[in-house]
Amino acid sequence: MISQPGIIQPNTPYTNRNTHRKDLIVFAVLCTIVCGVCGGACHSRPEPPFRPSPELAPTRQQIETTGSVPTVVQGGVTENTLITPTTQTQLSAQPNAVFNVTRYLSDPSETKVMADFDAKRYTEAAIALSAIADSTPSAEKRRAASLLAGLAELRSGQVANAAGRFVGLVESYPLLADYHKRFAAEAFLGAGDYDSAIRWSREVDSNGPNAAEASLIGAKALAKKKTQDWPAIELILEKHIQKHGRSAEIQLLLADAQAQQSQKLQDAILSYRLILARWPLSPQKDRAMTKLKKLITKLPAKDRAKWEQPNDVESLMRGRKLYDAHRSSDAIAELTKVAATLPKGSDDRCEALTLAARSYDKLRTRKEGHPLYSKARAECARSKWMADILFFGGQSLFRSGKNNEALDYFESLHELFPDVSYNDDALIYEAQIYGEQSSLQKRKQTLERALRDYPEGDMRDEASWLLLWDAYQSGDMDETVRVADRLLQDNPRENLPWSEGRTLYWKARALSRMKQTEGARLHYRKTLEEYPLSYYAHLAYARLVELDGPDEADRMFQEVVFLDPAPTRSVTDNADPALFQQEPFLRGTELIRVGLLQLAVEEFSRLKTDEAENTAWAVAQLYDSANAHNVSHNIARRKYPGFRRHYPKGPHAQKWAIAYPRPYLTEVTKGANEAAIPEGLVYGIMREESGFNPTIESWANAVGLMQLLVPTAQNLVSTAELLPGEKIDRTRLHDPELNVRLGARFLGQLSRRLGHFALAAAGYNAGLGGAQSFLNSRPGLQLDEFVEFIPYRQTRRYVASTMSSFGTYTYLYSQKPLLLSLDVPSPGKVAP
Repeated sequence: MISQPGIIQPNTPYTNRNTHRKDLIVFAVLCTIVCGVCGGACHSRPEPPFRPSPELAPTRQQIETTGSVPTVVQGGVTENTLITPTTQTQLSAQPNAVFNVTRYLSDPSETKVMADFDAKRYTEAAIALSAIADSTPSAEKRRAASLLAGLAELRSGQVANAAGRFVGLVESYPLLADYHKRFAAEAFLGAGDYDSAIRWSREVDSNGPNAAEASLIGAKALAKKKTQDWPAIELILEKHIQKHGRSAEIQLLLADAQAQQSQKLQDAILSYRLILARWPLSPQKDRAMTKLKKLITKLPAKDRAKWEQPNDVESLMRGRKLYDAHRSSDAIAELTKVAATLPKGSDDRCEALTLAARSYDKLRTRKEGHPLYSKARAECARSKWMADILFFGGQSLFRSGKNNEALDYFESLHELFPDVSYNDDALIYEAQIYGEQSSLQKRKQTLERALRDYPEGDMRDEASWLLLWDAYQSGDMDETVRVADRLLQDNPRENLPWSEGRTLYWKARALSRMKQTEGARLHYRKTLEEYPLSYYAHLAYARLVELDGPDEADRMFQEVVFLDPAPTRSVTDNADPALFQQEPFLRGTELIRVGLLQLAVEEFSRLKTDEAENTAWAVAQLYDSANAHNVSHNIARRKYPGFRRHYPKGPHAQKWAIAYPRPYLTEVTKGANEAAIPEGLVYGIMREESGFNPTIESWANAVGLMQLLVPTAQNLVSTAELLPGEKIDRTRLHDPELNVRLGARFLGQLSRRLGHFALAAAGYNAGLGGAQSFLNSRPGLQLDEFVEFIPYRQTRRYVASTMSSFGTYTYLYSQKPLLLSLDVPSPGKVAP
């Protein structure tokens, strides 16, 4: 067995400090049995927490042997609810009673062909798919294989074959007829048969999912005909824009059409300039620049200068786009340049100054942005950007250690904009400043003000927690318990992924330090009961192991799971029946069965749904079936996180499986094995970093599933892994296989260097040096206290969230609770 840092191994000795209270077991069992007969007459005395006897409670061996746990109703066993990992996976993937997403081409040989298609090995796939279409007796498989063969032919340049195939499918495969027409038009365009391309593009439903693509194909075909009618083409493109919106590709076609008309020369120049301003990172920008320069030479010499340079509107637009795309250095250059030409105090100048200053924050060169914040504050008193200037300026000053200046910004924010949502965030920063200044009374008053003035604010949990943590740090455990009780009364449930169960857990820790062992045990159990698989539930489980030993802690965990009254409805129960009759649903599920998942996702985005939660879960399962896990898990995670109140068992496990999917399983398994770390840890990091979006880029320019910085990836990759002349850049890191492999490798290195998975998560977020500095500043702490002392709020939250996800994946797919080691390596034992 490979020793895993941060997880106690099965052969690790434990100290059982307190054996189970058998008198409570007997009382609970007798009370349950007797009350089942006497109707509850024995409840005249306070009932202790229910703990079934070992004979009634399920054991780990029973569950692993039978694959089920009994559900208790009024003290009796009434049914078995399967909770095995296999069942949990099947609950997410199995054909549903309402909709069927079983793939048509699912035999082993067909699966290999689909792998070629998905890997874009289109020539090989086209041959194999044609053979399936010609030989299969199944009409469904024949249609699916023929559609895929046509696409493989189209993508591999066999456009004449593809065109004929798609035309034939229009009649034989009517459910997806619009797709066949669109692909036929695209194939005819590639074959140079522009009249046929135009005709088939016009056959596509103008209100359907293929309308925009068909319109674009038709416009391209018109532009390529020898007898081009440029005014007509321009009109078609303008209509396309009105209906389907602008894109860089459409705008370039429009500019080209205008450039062919002598009277539209200036319009063409403006269109090319719009591409440079609105889509500065698009593939079309270089062509637009080349054509723009060529057109300007056709102007009279005296007019060229004013047309060569972008105007203020274009420059500000370009600056915004670069800022949004996290191209911070380019954004600073563009925004500071345009700010110098704009009127002082204008909204546009204030926006340019603010975004430029925030770009310095993104680059973590904050001090260079402070003069811009100061200038904006002085000039923009009447601008709509003033609240942003005060909050983000104060935040930047705080993070640079300029606490008094930060307080000045925040105080102005409270005075001038008392109703904006930034205020409670600012109060938290102020409380941190007062703590650093040892002004503990001011700190307490500020936190209480945040709770009083902004009771619905998103910093409520943080303010509550800091009050509790201050009491705990002071060593006054009585006060800690009093604060915890007040917070639990005022805010009975914590709902953020990094704070779920925090107050209960730290109340238990305070009780433990007061030698109130039974009270501590009760609150650890309550943390398990009320916050399934949260970070603090995992800590509570580790504390129960410390108190009672692994067997007793494990038995208590199984009790909690088996007593949890999880919902018994599936994700499609009570969903709006009309959902399953809509054309986007019918086409989308058919496209999943064919294997065209991205097209299915586009169909589902067109569904008209009610606001009911059950309908939303049904839609989430559709996206999950289409492997659009970045969409499906977000519905669970952001919109309906209440599923986390119950353990994943029975039909309720479907919701957990949707919220914690395992995409790219082959890549994750391989990367985790090579790095000698658990798959669940890789998934925990991936879920928090990218939400399963392989092309996402962060404000810090981290890229892809595991959010790697390009320099970090370059240091991780070996020469043998690259093709001759290949380099690691942003685009290359969009490849899931490479990104996951390098991310797992980095995570493995951190785990070995730091000796604990929680520390590895801290290092993944704050860097190896950051994690080592945390260790050096607080040596000798156990895991729970160590994490709370991490000085960066973002990193604290990140560690709690990733450990929760890690533990959830471990339980969902192995059916065993994650046991985190409470011992943190001392700084001297961390590998250099």
